[in-house]
Amino acid sequence: MAAEAVVHNSCTTGVEGYLLDRPVVAYRPVSSEQFDMYLPNALSYQVFAVEELCDVLRTHVAGDNDGFLLSKDGSKIEVVQKYISGLEGSLASERIVRKLQELTVESQMTGSFTRLKANRIFRGTKKEMKMLLSRTLKGGSGSGYKKQKFPKLELADVIQAVTKLQTTSGRFFQVTVQQVDKSLFHLYQKS
Repeated sequence: MAAEAVVHNSCTTGVEGYLLDRPVVAYRPVSSEQFDMYLPNALSYQVFAVEELCDVLRTHVAGDNDGFLLSKDGSKIEVVQKYISGLEGSLASERIVRKLQELTVESQMTGSFTRLKANRIFRGTKKEMKMLLSRTLKGGSGSGYKKQKFPKLELADVIQAVTKLQTTSGRFFQVTVQQVDKSLFHLYQKS
């Protein structure tokens, strides 16, 4: 977020702005226990009238605010620690991959659920996925959505995105991209 300030109304952009050290203002001209979201509002400087919002933003832009919009007081830190995990340590993607690696098909099978049944289910699912992908990629059901979401997606574009991720994060250098079909790519770890 390159914004000088974030203004929201019970929106998760308030949480994102707070976590990215942006000044965050919750503009709440109407309050409703039923519809207001606690977390974004709790992490924001709250205003309830448009005049108050304009004054706060003018003060902030002029630099006369002593950083009050960026305040990370004790109550906000407590809220973050209670509701948001993974701010330190490994990334969520790493924790997910680690958990997936710990899973084994055999450990999940009990009673009459045999490896043979698991293989049948997998083959059936694989067949259904192939049919779905085939329909989507060849212009059948869902092709309009695909064209809208991925217009002219080329291998070079995907490689560029992966390279940008590698450069900015300093990680994922073992990830490579293979084009499977038109606008369908397989990202995997090089062995």
